[in-house]
Amino acid sequence: MKNHSQAKPVPSFKVPKWIPITIRMLEKFSPNLALKLALKIFFRPIPFNTPPVERKWQHKALQKTLYVGNMPFTVYRWGKKGPKVLLVHGWSGRGTQFYKLIKKLLKQGYQAFAVDAPGHGRYPAKKTDLLKFIQAVETVHSEYGPFYALVGHSLGGVAISNAIMRGVPAQKLVVIGSPALISNTVKDFCVRIGVSKKIEDALMKKLKEIYGDNIQQYSLAEVVTKLSIPGLIVHDTDDEDVNYSEAQIVHQNWPGSRLLTTSGLGHRKVLRDKHVNKKIIRFLEKDIHLRSMTNEQIQQLFIKNKKKFDNQ
Repeated sequence: MKNHSQAKPVPSFKVPKWIPITIRMLEKFSPNLALKLALKIFFRPIPFNTPPVERKWQHKALQKTLYVGNMPFTVYRWGKKGPKVLLVHGWSGRGTQFYKLIKKLLKQGYQAFAVDAPGHGRYPAKKTDLLKFIQAVETVHSEYGPFYALVGHSLGGVAISNAIMRGVPAQKLVVIGSPALISNTVKDFCVRIGVSKKIEDALMKKLKEIYGDNIQQYSLAEVVTKLSIPGLIVHDTDDEDVNYSEAQIVHQNWPGSRLLTTSGLGHRKVLRDKHVNKKIIRFLEKDIHLRSMTNEQIQQLFIKNKKKFDNQ
């Protein structure tokens, strides 16, 4: 699927020149300070302005504040009837970035839920991480679930997949522009901010202290090997934030998954593309009988599938 726009996709965020310069200087005189600055940047989301069209969708939604520990986050809800779909944005993103898909979901009779993850939106924070994203999905499930489908963009795709492995049930899963391996995410981050291999190794070591030595267990490419639900992977060949090869890795590791490839949309425009959203709706509509399952049936089917894969 190709986009005929002439504008070449660019990264979602361009690293300010002072960051690589400062870190290179710090590395020469104080590697520990260089690592501290790298960690600070790695865990701090960037608060972007919300476009007017997204603010309109925020105002249309029922909003509620939930908590992960002592961190508040916002849940948006559109619609009151029909199968529930939860949408989870990526790093430095917003729930209303899915507004084009939300519009289509409502038209097709779904309820749409979205979050501004911990550290984002109305409740910005200096520090958040993948675990907070995962716990937010679990919290929303406890409050509003179960959901018929989970849709995640970038880090959100990693979060929803991990949430399923931790017990959040769903019948369909869609990941858009999501990274396959945590090690690749760290490597790409270090290249962007201009740190040496030594600092990259130190950063990875610090992450293992937070997530555990088996940090790769959170990687999407690892998680999907155990998933037993239909999945759609959407990725653009011109994604400047997450390389297209990441989607190919996930697809190879995910039994029964479908890969939807686009070109010319980049990392974020893909969320607003009408053809992409049409394909997502078509994927959700397949096996339509699953939509009519009761909450109890969804829970039981999930437990049955989970036991099956845990015993393999």
